[in-house]
Amino acid sequence: MKLIISILIFTISILNIIANEKVKNKSSRWSENQGTMNWFSARSKCASLSMRLPTKQDLEKAYRDTETESWRKDGNWFWAIEEYSELSAHYFDVETGYPDFTDKTDKMQVRCIR
Repeated sequence: MKLIISILIFTISILNIIANEKVKNKSSRWSENQGTMNWFSARSKCASLSMRLPTKQDLEKAYRDTETESWRKDGNWFWAIEEYSELSAHYFDVETGYPDFTDKTDKMQVRCIR
């Protein structure tokens, strides 16, 4: 009986380690908030971290997976890498879950991704 309990405790410990590693790996893809800046500075900032601005798809997935809930304390609008035109680029609203676009010189929040 003691052997069975020991095996169960060991198995639960291993499963907890695996679950924690999955959460750690998921969140480690994203940088901390880098602040508010225009799209050009945001691209440069991410590149300096050996990262990139996220795509709209990256941001939509993070929103669906509720990763962006804690980001709202920093603001709702985060730059995406896609350009809409020569003068504008996409951003993602983490409150509504919808992308939009604005002038590249506007200031939005920045999170980079690996």
